[in-house]
Amino acid sequence: MARWKVRGKGRWRTLTALVVLTVTVGCSSKAPSVVPSANPSRGVDLGDVVKHTWGPDRTMFTVAEPANYPTMNSIENNPAVGDERDFYSIRDLDTGPATNNIVLHANKKYEMSIYFENAAAPGLPNGKTVGTRLRAKLPAFVLGRAPSNAFISALNTRPKIIWSTLVVSSPSSDALTFSLIPDTARIHTSGKADGLVISDSDLFGKNGALIGCDTLDGVLAGGSNCSGYVSFDVSVGQPNFEIESYVRSETKTSQNPNSWQLDTQASPGETLEILIVYRNTGTVQQDNVTVRAKIDPLLQYIKGSTKFANTLIPSGSAASDGLPGQGINIGSYATGSTAYVWFTARVHPESDLQCGDNALSASSAIETDNGTKKSATTIGVNRSCK
Repeated sequence: MARWKVRGKGRWRTLTALVVLTVTVGCSSKAPSVVPSANPSRGVDLGDVVKHTWGPDRTMFTVAEPANYPTMNSIENNPAVGDERDFYSIRDLDTGPATNNIVLHANKKYEMSIYFENAAAPGLPNGKTVGTRLRAKLPAFVLGRAPSNAFISALNTRPKIIWSTLVVSSPSSDALTFSLIPDTARIHTSGKADGLVISDSDLFGKNGALIGCDTLDGVLAGGSNCSGYVSFDVSVGQPNFEIESYVRSETKTSQNPNSWQLDTQASPGETLEILIVYRNTGTVQQDNVTVRAKIDPLLQYIKGSTKFANTLIPSGSAASDGLPGQGINIGSYATGSTAYVWFTARVHPESDLQCGDNALSASSAIETDNGTKKSATTIGVNRSCK
């Protein structure tokens, strides 16, 4: 679709944080960097189920023979936009042109546009629309193909509400964030309302935002002289994060404070510190980051031992004992920030272990609005039986 142009008008116109789950209070040593052992969670690619569409079916008119009653976007041969039923578009702000089906790329900005025109004949008695509103819906995340919808409604039109759907796609199996850039919504029209700001809360709210030709009063006269579009910008981000887990002996910490290991050997009854590291490696802030732990039945969690640290609390702070159960919410983290959580667990006594080698596990999970990743560490314990 060509870039929309109003006829008769020259222009269409950090919180950095670190959280650690450690088994030792006040642990501030930096954990070694390792390749994460878990893959990001995947969503469902809806494939061809998500398609560009419009509705409802309605009587269509032409420029030469417009409607004899108020009706929105019902001209089928508009010289500027073609078929007005296809009134919602998106374009890359750097490269254009507008389209209704686009592949998104991380760290890019896009402009979305909703075209409007009352297809009633100019000067028609009772031909003006009343209470005309625009509303849009954006997907929060895009994995595969996702729809975005635009709606135009009025109190006295036939039909009273129309819609158009465009499709945005991610180029890979990784989810992208799709976020409105606040305060970018504007109306573009040949009337005095040209350039006025459209409220984000109205445009993306339940009822939509009032539009108009000279003022935002919901009134549109028939014909192209009061046509136009509302535009707003969105940004695309790439959420991603890493999780790492480590273990060390509490009794040996004083001898070597940098003794964190991916796996370790322990003795019956020995006390261990288990560390979980979260890093935001994506391009967007992650909110409601939740850490969970699941420990082997032969490991006893020590109540009151959970701590977490970040750049705001570098020496660590006590956390609840919910870590081995429902988990703990450690807050929001900007891109590039890190967090540590640690706790203490004790190996069961020799009498609870089987003879020979015992492999005990301590697994962890980081849950975010963008998915979940897991990691695990193994503790080898030997019981000598005669």
